[in-house]
Amino acid sequence: MKPIRYLLLLLLTMMAVNKLTAQKKKHANATRITENIEIDGLLNEAAWSTCDIATDFVTHEPAFGLATNFKTEVRLAYDDRAIYIAAILHDQSPDSILRQFTQRDEEHGNTDIFAFDVNPYNDGQNSYAFWVTAANVQVDVKMSINDEDSGWDAVWESEVSFNDSAWIVEVKLPYSVLRIPKVKEQEWGINFWRHVRRIREWSSWNPVTKEIDNIAGQQGILDGIYNIDPPLRLALYPYVSGYVQLNEGLKEPSYSLNGGLDLKYGIDESYTLDMTLIPDFGQTKSDEEVLNLSPFEVQYDENRSFFTEGTELFNRAGLFYSRRIGRQPGDYYKVGELMNDGEQIKENPDAAKLLNATKVSGRNANNLGLGFFNAVSDNTYAIIEDTLSGDTRKILTEPLTNYNILVADQAFRNGSFVNIINTNVYKPETGGIANVTGAVFRLMDRANKFGIKGGGALSYRDGLDSINSDFGEKMSFEIGKLNGKWTYFYIVNALSDRYNPNDMGYLSHNNLIAHDVYLNFKKFEPFWRLIKFNSHLHLGYDQQFSDGAFTKLSLSYNYHMTFKNYLSFGGDIGYVPHGVHDYYEPRIEGRYYRAPGDVAWNTWIS
Repeated sequence: MKPIRYLLLLLLTMMAVNKLTAQKKKHANATRITENIEIDGLLNEAAWSTCDIATDFVTHEPAFGLATNFKTEVRLAYDDRAIYIAAILHDQSPDSILRQFTQRDEEHGNTDIFAFDVNPYNDGQNSYAFWVTAANVQVDVKMSINDEDSGWDAVWESEVSFNDSAWIVEVKLPYSVLRIPKVKEQEWGINFWRHVRRIREWSSWNPVTKEIDNIAGQQGILDGIYNIDPPLRLALYPYVSGYVQLNEGLKEPSYSLNGGLDLKYGIDESYTLDMTLIPDFGQTKSDEEVLNLSPFEVQYDENRSFFTEGTELFNRAGLFYSRRIGRQPGDYYKVGELMNDGEQIKENPDAAKLLNATKVSGRNANNLGLGFFNAVSDNTYAIIEDTLSGDTRKILTEPLTNYNILVADQAFRNGSFVNIINTNVYKPETGGIANVTGAVFRLMDRANKFGIKGGGALSYRDGLDSINSDFGEKMSFEIGKLNGKWTYFYIVNALSDRYNPNDMGYLSHNNLIAHDVYLNFKKFEPFWRLIKFNSHLHLGYDQQFSDGAFTKLSLSYNYHMTFKNYLSFGGDIGYVPHGVHDYYEPRIEGRYYRAPGDVAWNTWIS
């Protein structure tokens, strides 16, 4: 218990020393209207002339806190259904406004942008971000600390127009898009952004310093919204799909007909139920082909919308890899070994059939996030045919599997939080079970500069992969100055050789103890001939958990500087004095591949 007491004493000391006054936040006022607003980008309704104006933006990039090159004015109005936002983005050279037409949700187009982010619970951690480009392309993202969900898509309206001195954005954001508290007077976190692409200038209404990595904690305040009721949030998406497939070597094509339903329902103002019944992911983007010569499994992106929307609460502890659900059957490649002479494979599905999936998630007015996830995949069989008699038989390649997640996440001020999660995989037919219980936390001082982060997890597997029962554990801990111009911190990660979360999560390798020390310097304001300067120094030492054997010692330094004429220059240098002992590359336990020590460097200019 003594180390824990020392850590708590150290944290309290840091909090006492750093009681700095928080930056005063700007306030914007929304005006209730009765007039109908047509979203056409023209702002010709009389209601807009009665609204307060939010202005006096300051730069965020390339330098922080300067006066902007162009004036921006934002007005807000609301009624019982939606909030309305109008922005006039002044520009003396409207013909120079870049307006490349891009795909929806593409964040890096060659275009000017107006954006705003809102946080109805004003918890300083979780926000909805909405962008409108000069070509009226929409981008929407759900954001939390150190994470964002760009797969989330909302239904909202926007339109842009141009005149001789500005471009104009008009937006209607229905309350049904958001989760809002059921209170008489709303107090939201809000900020407005503008990007002038041709001079690479990002500016914001409420100043956002780069010394603190939490953008949601630096929003202004939206006042003036009274007596609105959270609307009914209900959406049904039934589907019917049919497939015809002709494989080489088969005389007749195969046919299939599928039907199912997706449902989204707002249980209350805080929590949402999502369900999918007999989903069909046949039109989902295919994975890219990867030639994997490493000893580790390839981690693929999730392209199924049900598993990309609203999953940030489940992902915070890093124990949920949704591609495990509906995965390739475990015995997919063993079918050939189980065939008799004269038999051939008639069908061998490469994905387990998902029967249903359900998730309930949300965050209440006390900043407590709760989540429940369940999915069931059906028995998956390969069909084997006797080439002489035509008789068929089935081989079970993946048994019926039940997946469960329970998570609770309590958010505090200054980006602090505690997250507790349990994942469970159960296969009733074989009795196999895999369970992982974990927790992660982040505790910051009042000034949001010093803090500690960490977590741990315990895995248990029984009746899987010829293992009777096995426990494994992991631990991580980080302490130091995490925000500011100078940052320095120490990180230790320890994973036992038996820790295995991969029945529902993803871990490339275990059996590791890694020590890392970082010293970083970032200059955010212009000085000398530079706009900004970043540099990072890192010392790392890795060893095996099981026997403490050395694996790697490394020292590296990298830098990046941008001059006032926008010329950028950077590079890095790395030193590995004793080489690397890689215990995974040989694929033989107890042996390792020794890469020699080296010095490597590179530089770039832009």
